[in-house]
Amino acid sequence: MRLLFLLISLLLPHLLAAQLTAKFSGPGSYVRAGRSTVRLTGDLAFDTRWLDVLTIKELSGFRANLAPEEVIFFRIGPKKFITLNQLITNDKYLFSDRPIFVELLDSGQVILIRHFTYQDVADTPNGNSIIGTAEHYLLRAPSDSLYHKATTRKQFSEALSPYLSARPDLSKVLAAHIPNDAITDNIPAIIHALNTGRPYAPPLSHYDRMKQAAEIRKTQRATIARDSTR
Repeated sequence: MRLLFLLISLLLPHLLAAQLTAKFSGPGSYVRAGRSTVRLTGDLAFDTRWLDVLTIKELSGFRANLAPEEVIFFRIGPKKFITLNQLITNDKYLFSDRPIFVELLDSGQVILIRHFTYQDVADTPNGNSIIGTAEHYLLRAPSDSLYHKATTRKQFSEALSPYLSARPDLSKVLAAHIPNDAITDNIPAIIHALNTGRPYAPPLSHYDRMKQAAEIRKTQRATIARDSTR
């Protein structure tokens, strides 16, 4: 038993670090700054530990690490990332005065992004901190430059309240007695329903998301292979 606890204490930091570090990679496309009409394809990789590096490998063999200043946006599978020249929020601890990549989740009446920060986010049983990736949902109106942090139910409700007068169904979702982590999972679905005017639909399960992502990667690889033979 003592050996078991020793193994857990040694392995836990590595397991948690893996869970707390998000890396997106696979077939995708990107648009370079100054060449907004040209969409390039290849294998892309974005590690949320480094918010200013996009690694690309094109079929031609060309490889590069691109900074946000060099990229307008990129896609990896179903996920779209954009460059923000700066990030201004209502949280004084969450900002950036230099260009960074963020994930664009939805746009319309409300722009919703997911911002990643690399920080101490967990403690091990022996008291050591683990450095990993924390994520924050941020939203704003298209006419506003200030993003509002909406990582908790309270923050989300306060930021979204000006837009919900015409959507009582979404107000009911927010008022429902469900766990905070479930509300967090539902944020993109709620914003999407608001922006599209469609009925609210609960988010896909983890299994369904994995299956959907696998199908998208398969389709993209087939498209890239077909384009390379032309």
